[in-house]
Amino acid sequence: MLKIINRWQLWGILCLFSLIALGFSESNEKSTVQKDLESSALNFGGSHNILYVVVSPEGKKTGHLTSSKYLKEIPNSVSVRNFIENTVTGKLEGGSQIVELYQPSSGTYSLNILGLETGPFNIGISGFSEKGVPTEFVKLSGKIVKNAKHNMKVQFDPKTGIAKVLGNGSIHINTKKIGR
Repeated sequence: MLKIINRWQLWGILCLFSLIALGFSESNEKSTVQKDLESSALNFGGSHNILYVVVSPEGKKTGHLTSSKYLKEIPNSVSVRNFIENTVTGKLEGGSQIVELYQPSSGTYSLNILGLETGPFNIGISGFSEKGVPTEFVKLSGKIVKNAKHNMKVQFDPKTGIAKVLGNGSIHINTKKIGR
């Protein structure tokens, strides 16, 4: 039997992971999460058939190297992978990876992508300004080959929260901007 969760349940789970990773507290003082919601952020979300690592302008990394091994070198960052498991076969049949950077520095970030399976893939990129205002969501979609490695660059300005894809690197992708 396939365990199915809807996107709102998934969003709730991811928010919970983020709260735990940031040290959520129930005190009357503003928590780290509340302070971060009032500041800049850069978010990446990718489909189940890829792994990726985000590299900061300072050369620090956050993301998954394998399905179970990840890096968390960028300060105030988190990387989460989740899956939908077929309870009959035990096979992971879907899911995603999310990398969130809170109060990221200004500059050019590298996105190192590894294909886990051949097929279509998606990556979403969104930013938040210093005041916590969401900006345009960019959806990247294309085709990836198993074990292929690709790199692309994303420029981020924390003041405005705008994330700009500088190039598609070595992979052909379609870019679609979705306004907020």
